[in-house]
Amino acid sequence: MTEYRYTYKSPLKEYMYAFLDFKVSMNQDEFSYAFLFKHVDAFLVEREYRKTFIDREIYKEWLATRVNSVSPVTLSRESSMMRTFLTFSTKMGNECYIPPPRNYPERNYVPHVFSHDELEALFNAIDDLRLKNRCIHNYLHMMPSLFRLLYSTGMRLGEALELRNKDVDMKANLIRLRKTKNHHERFAPINESLKAVLEEYLKNRDRIPTEGIRHPEGYFFCGAKGQKCANMTVRLWFHKARENAGITYYGRAGGPNVHCFRHTACVHALMKMVKSGKDPFLCLPILTAFMGHRDPKDTEYYLHLCEELYPEIVELGHNISSEINDVIYSAIRQYTNENT
Repeated sequence: MTEYRYTYKSPLKEYMYAFLDFKVSMNQDEFSYAFLFKHVDAFLVEREYRKTFIDREIYKEWLATRVNSVSPVTLSRESSMMRTFLTFSTKMGNECYIPPPRNYPERNYVPHVFSHDELEALFNAIDDLRLKNRCIHNYLHMMPSLFRLLYSTGMRLGEALELRNKDVDMKANLIRLRKTKNHHERFAPINESLKAVLEEYLKNRDRIPTEGIRHPEGYFFCGAKGQKCANMTVRLWFHKARENAGITYYGRAGGPNVHCFRHTACVHALMKMVKSGKDPFLCLPILTAFMGHRDPKDTEYYLHLCEELYPEIVELGHNISSEINDVIYSAIRQYTNENT
């Protein structure tokens, strides 16, 4: 049983548990499926569904309930996840309806990229957060260092919360990410400012009189009992700090949200490289590795985003590469003249 496990009650519960165990055995993230199964299970129980397999009719009914509940992107993702689960169930001998693949909707979401002034105000607000009541299960002590790590490394929130003590090497200034979205391990660098923040966090965290809090397998970011922090807890503290910092929230579609630290990290890293004299498109392989993307096209999205938000930076990049282009075009013209 994993800590992400919910209690399911529908006739498909055994197949849901088996699928989650399979994901764990493959060292893959099971939480997204566990959360999705929670909704599917509740739907089946509410409908008093008695079959041990999913047929076409009940699948269509479930899908209809999600159309007005989630965004098109989320609906497409959930449909793909259900297709994977139903295929797995069928291979287990439980013949289910397998829906056809859905077209992934065009991405029209423009993430919020924090300005440097917004970041300063936000970090100050995070540092000033206080508990109203004493609670042994609180996670507030880790928030200042967690949010600074998200911005410094471009790490996803889920990746940061999965970090174990053994993954953070303060001597080598490296963080090893074992459990990632794309299931590919990668390393994140620890710069000097982040190192100072993490060292201060560890100094305070290790004063907590909890057995095993320093154990290599213990969670790096943890509560007073050494327990893992939930994503939702981080999001709640973020929005308290955002509100105190005077940063407007435009809803789920407009943000900002915790994931915007990742967007900001990528754009700011790109800006820094271009200002140092690098061509924006030559920075893409570096950014792809930095962000942990499988496909450089996913990283190229940030280049277009940077072009919209900071056109002067991209223009600077064009100026950097223009001299190289002039040399190339001059050589082409010379070759053409000599051979005509």
